[in-house]
Amino acid sequence: MLRFSRLPRFSRALVTLFFTAAFLSPLQFVAIAPGTPQGIFPEIVSLPKDSKATSYPIDGQFYLLTIRITAPGSYVPGVEMLYRWVRTDQVVLPTSVIYPPGVTLEEEEKQSKAEMKGSQDYARTVALDYLVRTYPDRGFEKLTPQDISIAVKRTGGPSGGMIFTLAIIEMLTKENILKGRSIAGTGTIEKDGSIGAIGGIEEKIVAAKRAGADLFLAPAANCSELSSIPEGITVAAVATIDEAVAALNSKSPKGCDSLGA
Repeated sequence: MLRFSRLPRFSRALVTLFFTAAFLSPLQFVAIAPGTPQGIFPEIVSLPKDSKATSYPIDGQFYLLTIRITAPGSYVPGVEMLYRWVRTDQVVLPTSVIYPPGVTLEEEEKQSKAEMKGSQDYARTVALDYLVRTYPDRGFEKLTPQDISIAVKRTGGPSGGMIFTLAIIEMLTKENILKGRSIAGTGTIEKDGSIGAIGGIEEKIVAAKRAGADLFLAPAANCSELSSIPEGITVAAVATIDEAVAALNSKSPKGCDSLGA
């Protein structure tokens, strides 16, 4: 039989102080959580007053998705990290996985704004290129990126590129690719129309589900990161803007499972 003696009062106080300090001390981790979805129409993508383009009635809504992430260098107590870690809709990662060593909040915000501007510029260019290719007889070649307005507040990063592009295509064509649906999506857009991977894919699907989206367009390159998909929402895997439009027009869009993810 083993007999365990209680720690002396001073030792117990010291141990309690140690764990309390550990819980309240800042930790080198960041938390990622679903952000609030933003409807694209009519506030974000529109036509300026002097635009040469013509818009058509829009039946449905595209949603721009974001994630909330702890800023670099912020004070994050251990108890808060533990709370976030046990929640199923949030992820806790080492700071070094998200931010380069020594990066400041100002530097991160500056880069994020530059990436957002780049995604908007590419979206205009890719959308007009798609329209010229697909509808060569409708005069889209006369339009310029300046004929389309994209205005986003308090949001940065490149992941809205694909959804901006689709919104422009929907707005400038008679064809109804939304078909009355609420559709969310995420992915970068490149000049050649390819759709790139983004961070926080599962958190963005959760946000899309909360917004009531029927369909979620996900970069094919992110498929391997999906561990589960909420019930009631279909996830389509797309690698190009042409595939994204095809998924919107399909009754059975290609999902991540078809890619062997």
